Amino acid sequence: MIEKGELNSTAKNFHSEAKFLDDKKQPKFLANLEGLTITNKVSKANPFKKLLSTVNFSKDHGSAGPRMQGLANNTKDKSTKTEIEIMYEEIRHENSNITVDELEEIFAEQDGKCYWSGMPLLPHTNGTTGYALSMSPDRLDNSGKIWGDYTKTNIVITTQFANRGRVDVNPEDIAWQCRQMGWEPMWFNDPRRDYYLSQVKQDPSLLKTARKKTTKENGSK
Repeated sequence: MIEKGELNSTAKNFHSEAKFLDDKKQPKFLANLEGLTITNKVSKANPFKKLLSTVNFSKDHGSAGPRMQGLANNTKDKSTKTEIEIMYEEIRHENSNITVDELEEIFAEQDGKCYWSGMPLLPHTNGTTGYALSMSPDRLDNSGKIWGDYTKTNIVITTQFANRGRVDVNPEDIAWQCRQMGWEPMWFNDPRRDYYLSQVKQDPSLLKTARKKTTKENGSK
């Protein structure tokens, strides 16, 4: 196993190769790599708290974000307002209870690497907006029915690049696709894999992302 200091050095070397079209981002990013602010002061920001804020955002808004909720609040069309409210009921991840400490534990259990790609992660890169190789919390089971939504059992830490590329593909399929790209995902050696496969074999509907029934499906008007 790579020692913590060696891993941190490897991660810094890897991420230091990043280039930005916006010249203002580069010095801030390089300072973040060292855990510093742009004024070279030690950063007091906890990157795992920022990661938790990402979890809470998804918990409240799902993948749609708050923009549509703003539209629902401002529209006078009752039908549109109802449809938006139904949509948010479907995509919220309310079964979530992960903590900052647990996110740090997951990071340590993964030896500071992306779960899907194996790329070294550096927590302080989360301070740079638009950096696709910064940390991202990813749910293994998107149905939320096996281990809950954002819970310690269901969460892995990946790069934003891997998480956004995966979308809602189930973990078994995305793991094989990662291998196609030359990555070696942790999923194949993860003890959760056998349990997950047994559950979806019993209930194939778990392969679909969880959705609550709409008003029409419930037979209501």
